Formats: sequence, structure tokens, C-alpha cells
Amino acid sequence: MISTPPSTDSGPSPVRAGRTTPSVECDVRLDPASWLDEHGVLLRGEDQEWVYRALTDKGEAVLRHIEAGPGLAKLGGLGLVETERVENPRSVPQRPDLKTMVRHRRIQPVVYPTEWTPVMWQEALAFLCRIMEGLASHGLALADAHAFNILFTPQGRPVFIDFGSLRVARRRFAVSRSWHRELRRDFLLPLLLQKLGCRQLASAVACEPATSFVKQHYRFSPLLLPTVAFDALYELARLFRRPGLYLRGVEMALCGKRLAPDQTSWTNYAATGEGWKGDFVRSLLEQITDASSVLDLAGNKGTYALFAAKLGKRTLLADIDAASLDQARATAQRDGIPLLVALTDLCYPTPPRGLGLLRPSPYERFQSDLVMALAVSHHLAFRRKVPFHTFAEIISRFARRYILTEFVGLGDEHVIKWLNKGRQPPSGYSDAQFTQAFADAGWRVVKRSVRPDGHRSLYLFERRSD
Repeated sequence: MISTPPSTDSGPSPVRAGRTTPSVECDVRLDPASWLDEHGVLLRGEDQEWVYRALTDKGEAVLRHIEAGPGLAKLGGLGLVETERVENPRSVPQRPDLKTMVRHRRIQPVVYPTEWTPVMWQEALAFLCRIMEGLASHGLALADAHAFNILFTPQGRPVFIDFGSLRVARRRFAVSRSWHRELRRDFLLPLLLQKLGCRQLASAVACEPATSFVKQHYRFSPLLLPTVAFDALYELARLFRRPGLYLRGVEMALCGKRLAPDQTSWTNYAATGEGWKGDFVRSLLEQITDASSVLDLAGNKGTYALFAAKLGKRTLLADIDAASLDQARATAQRDGIPLLVALTDLCYPTPPRGLGLLRPSPYERFQSDLVMALAVSHHLAFRRKVPFHTFAEIISRFARRYILTEFVGLGDEHVIKWLNKGRQPPSGYSDAQFTQAFADAGWRVVKRSVRPDGHRSLYLFERRSD
């Protein structure tokens, strides 16, 4: 209920590295998504703070090199996710040969690269170049150069999460050709397309696997020339054995100037958070103390998401407009507010990915105690013909306890303009049908507030226990 005492969960800690924990604190089992890494396997358990990894002999050799050299704390300063050696580890089911274990600070929720804005792609590439150069100075290198090894923290910082990608560098030039080719395919290609103005194609390519047509055959297109220039930079740096020349050259070429995403109809949308709606939403966010996590769907520039995050709630802002998300991130970082953002279409979120589709969809990754979906149901109804029962089911898949949403009636000034243009909503467009749709989906009304003119209503729904 709303009066429940506040949760003590303060969300993920800042990126740190280096402590030693006495033992594994929960039962673990092999993670089915971890199958290819010759340096170890990820383990799945109930621990909400840590992710465990069991190391092979090769992985243990890398760990010993790190502990004898820079140390895990030093690598944490470079951007490796907070990592600790586990003393007295439990045996790993099906892999009794794995005797050494580490654990990594869990970052939640997970936002995939396919849900990053173009600016976040630039930040991730710049970070990858810097951590690779820093590792090279300690005799280490990365085997992988793809974006899925990077996550953003709520503080807006990218971290490298794949300990199994660390290698002891056997050559003076730590950047291998295979690493360069992967970087070119998975980072340079979508960012080059963005810079050339092919933004929709860039977004599509960023979401595609390595086996996609574009990533396999882009060299037979006008993109050949700029990619050859990057190849030449690599060969020059390799000739002089200066990996920093290559890495800084890539960063300067693709991250030196901030990318400007496409303008949409929502880019200049102004949500002030004042008046009737703002007062009601802020009051509810303060009252709902048993909702420690908040998802703001179609939240634009995050007026209410930022307020929720200030209250100490783990908050994710999801929207279809990249420029609005970038503005929300900039505000959060300027004010020191922890906030994650995701570029997501409410109706068509990122599907599951990876081998066996074991990397989950947003319905699992973004699931939160409270989901806010304000000023969006009427847009979906009029523009995409989404009926209320479908809208209720979509929102329900994200919400664990509460839903805060809005009904916009036919007398609203914006809806009247659509009606005058001939647009019509799906059948059954009424306040009663709106609440009934959520009731049918398993929710009950806890609070309701009506705008003074009577044309808009805010509803707080609670999931029924029956």
C-alpha cells in the first residue's frame, strides 16, 4: 500500500574495484547465455547486488597478472566494472574444474546499445578507446570491441562489464587486427552513417547482428573510402607501435563533435510540470514509499523522472525522441541526479537478443514498482489506433505494483483539433472504458484526480492480489 515504509534499496553503487569478499553469498548456477568465453563462465543467482563469474585456468592467469600489477582497483579507475576476488567459492554445478571466482557489481536496469542515443554511442566509443589505451599501459588488452560489453550507470558513466575479454598482451602493439575489424563494423559503421546524415540507416545498423547484410557488405558501397582511411590509420599506428595514435585518432574523428539526432515532433515539446498535473504527480511520488523503482514511459525530457530520481528512487526514462533523452541526461548529470535513459518505442520495444534469445526484452529488464505513462494513451489511440485494452496490457507488462497514467477526453483542446482534422479514436473511447481496460488487466483504482475543466483524469492503479 502507499503507506508502506520506504525501501532501503539505494540502487547501484558507483563504479569501484578491489575489495575481497569472504565467500559466495547465494546459490549459483551456470548462466545459459554464457557459453563461448574460454576464460570463464557467468553464473546466475539470486544476489541482486553482484554478478558472479567462475574462471578457467586462462582467466585465472589474467587475474593473477592484474593482482600482481595494477590491481583490480586501478582497473576500476579505468572503467572496468567493480570487481572482487571471491574467497572460499562454492563449487560450480557441471564445472567442478573451475576453482577461482570473482564477482562484479550489478548494474540495473540493463540498457542495451540498441536503446542508446547517438550521443551515448559516441560516449561509449570514446570510453572504449580510453580504456583500451589504459589497459595497454599495464600489459593488458581487450579481445572484444563490440558495444554489448559496455553498460551505462545511473550516474551516466559507461563501464566495461566483460572481465572475460581481458587478455595479457603478448605483443608490443596491443590492438589486434580482429579487434580493429570488430570496432570498425560495430562502432565506426553506425557512427559514420550518422555523420553522413543517414540517421535512420545508422539506427537500423546499430541494432543489427554482425551477420547482417549491411555489416557484411558495406565495403561494396561509398562507405569504403572512410573505412579505408581508418584502416590506414591502424596500419600507420601499428608500424610505429603506437596504439594511442590509433585509438586517439578514432576518438577524435568520431567523437570530437557531438552528434545531433533527428528532430521529431517531440523534440520541442514543453512539459513544465506545473499546475494540476505536476502537483498531483509529485505528491504521489512522495507518498508511494513502497515503490523503490520507477519507469517513466514516453517521459520526453524527464520532468517527472528527474523528480522521482531526486527522491532516491531507481529511475529509468524511456522515450522515442533521442534529443529529449540527451537533454534529460545532461540535466541529470549537471544536477548530480542518477538517471538511466533508453531510446524505446512503447509499442515496439527491443526484442530479446542473443543465442536462444536469452538476453531479455525490456518487459523484464525495465520492470519497475511504479510505471508512469502520462499524456500518451490518447496519442496511441488517435495516431496508431491502439485500443485501451491493448494499452493497459502493454503498460502492465512493465509494472510490478503501480501504474500512474492519464485519460484525455474528447473535450480536451488537443483532441478537438484532431477531431476537426477528421481523426477518430478506436471505438469505446471513454473514461469508463479506460478504467475498465485496466480493471480487466488486473488493476484497481487507488487514486483519481480530474483537471478542473473535467477533460483530463489522472489515475493511480494498484495491482490486485487476487
